[in-house]
Amino acid sequence: MASDPGGQVLEEGTGRIFDIYVVVPIDGKLRIAKGGVFSHYEFSRPIADRLTDEAWRAMLNENKQPEMAEWMGEFIAK
Repeated sequence: MASDPGGQVLEEGTGRIFDIYVVVPIDGKLRIAKGGVFSHYEFSRPIADRLTDEAWRAMLNENKQPEMAEWMGEFIAK
């Protein structure tokens, strides 16, 4: 969390777990392994309206979270 003189706060939160597939060498052969990785969000809000953990979870449950950063689209498949 960081704030600025303009009254904004930078919020940061984790969201849903995404599947991740990676190629790994096992016994001299390439295999596909599957795991999980958290989604990540950073966004500004008025400092007077800072989010609690409960409010953030409610946003996720209602599918009202902000868009993830554009650069994440380089490695997240939809």
